[in-house]
Amino acid sequence: MGDYKGAGVETGKKSYYFSTVSGNGLYTQGAMQTIQQSASGVDPRTGRTVTGTTAGVIHGKYLGVIKQRLAMTQRGPEEALLPIYNAKGEVVAYERHMAPKALAALERNSHMGEMLGAWAGRQAEEELAQQYNRMLVDNLKTIWDRDKAKRGNEFVDISDSKDKIHTDSWDMVPNDLRAIIKEVFGDDGFPIRKDMINNAVGYRAASITDPWTGISRMDEKYQEGFVKVVTAIMGKDAFTYLATAEKGIPAGVSVVKSTIVVRSIIIPMANLASNFLQLSLNGVSIRDMASGYQTKLVEITKYQKNLKRAIDIKAEITAQRGKPDAVRRLETELKSLEDSNRRMSIWPLIDAGEFATISEGLTEVDAALSQGKWAQYIQGLMDRIPAKAGTLGRYAFITRDTALFQGMARVMQYGDFLAKGVLYDHLAKEGKTQEEALKGISEEFVNYNLLPGRTRSYADNMGLTWFWAFKIRSIKVALNHMRNHPFRALMLSVGNPLIPDVPGMTLGSPIEDNMLSVIGDGRLGYSVGPGMAFNAPSLHRG
Repeated sequence: MGDYKGAGVETGKKSYYFSTVSGNGLYTQGAMQTIQQSASGVDPRTGRTVTGTTAGVIHGKYLGVIKQRLAMTQRGPEEALLPIYNAKGEVVAYERHMAPKALAALERNSHMGEMLGAWAGRQAEEELAQQYNRMLVDNLKTIWDRDKAKRGNEFVDISDSKDKIHTDSWDMVPNDLRAIIKEVFGDDGFPIRKDMINNAVGYRAASITDPWTGISRMDEKYQEGFVKVVTAIMGKDAFTYLATAEKGIPAGVSVVKSTIVVRSIIIPMANLASNFLQLSLNGVSIRDMASGYQTKLVEITKYQKNLKRAIDIKAEITAQRGKPDAVRRLETELKSLEDSNRRMSIWPLIDAGEFATISEGLTEVDAALSQGKWAQYIQGLMDRIPAKAGTLGRYAFITRDTALFQGMARVMQYGDFLAKGVLYDHLAKEGKTQEEALKGISEEFVNYNLLPGRTRSYADNMGLTWFWAFKIRSIKVALNHMRNHPFRALMLSVGNPLIPDVPGMTLGSPIEDNMLSVIGDGRLGYSVGPGMAFNAPSLHRG
């Protein structure tokens, strides 16, 4: 893009480069929040800029030379060196600030209203991240103290691990969190049990470009050989070609999943019916289901409205600063909404984090992909034809702007939560404490927020496997039913095939649709490979 002229005090030649592809894959967060604490765009612990407007830091032996040269030059500030001070006010390093013309190529959002919102959002995120990370470290410390004597060989100190994936995760740990870890664990490093690493700290998404970045568990010789062979075949732009193609496939898969999960209509209805079967296994009567679903639906709809109004009130409070009476009225209304939420029968579940806002079968990665340019482009192609056909065409194709699409999405989002609410009331009637009832719900329903690991995440995103989270994790649910409700489980297995078929829809359950049952019935092939992507439109027509 051009030469980096700098402040005229460095030797050698540097240039600006712009890439259309990201060097590393998406980092999937676990419980650990990776956001850096900042003050006016600066990390308060290191003094370094976190806004992405700098390129590299100068420190060490070369620092004294730079100080002398800066004192002798009168160069303009376009690419100035930004000083970093220590607690004594001494300059300990310099950051290279990039020229405004070079930064313009990034096309950063300059809309003042949106940036103010992003700024406020970051402030809230940084504050919450501190609490999350403190709780995470304290819990990991408790597990380490409890298990290190008998299960010490199952722990990995990711702060000193030779595993490239763990090293990358440690590099993502913010400076303030490292200080907390040092305070809590001392000289033990950061030991985490192997089966908890993914969900504790997350991982970098696997990518076909891993041999270039080195963030891989593959043998280094294999990575080097792969890069050489692919470069020989595709040329010097091999990385760009592969990275670009790899972004397009997950975006298309995400759109197909949306078609299957939401647009099909069949799937939301089948999921609702399956929840009724699952509640029946737990001894919930039809009458309790009917009344419970109606009550919970009213409450969750009210909760969503209250949540939206609470956000508006907080914005209005900020805007009304300096007007005590107006602020007092708004704070009173906000308190009323919060009290209203706490009086709802579903509040214990919401407070425990059981209300997921992502459709069943669509992961957080899918949600992120759906907001990307690739998915928007593919979705735009799907919506273009029905848009020209008018309202009838839009409803025939169930485009995203129709009430039908939004209603189906809501059915999928609310489906399991409504069933959880009904089961919670049933367990409470049986004399279970709140803690026992919440634990029972957690054991009964599949947790789609648990991270599957790099390999299966990649297979899911690339359309090599489809909806395996339910198939794998429902094995435990099925075993629980067989152990706790053996007669009901037997009757469901025998009686489900006798239930009259609804055209285009089958009623499943954890007992019939878990991975072991699917393999036994020879149905695993339907969820492997790209075939489901081509079958999605037929579901939509159904």
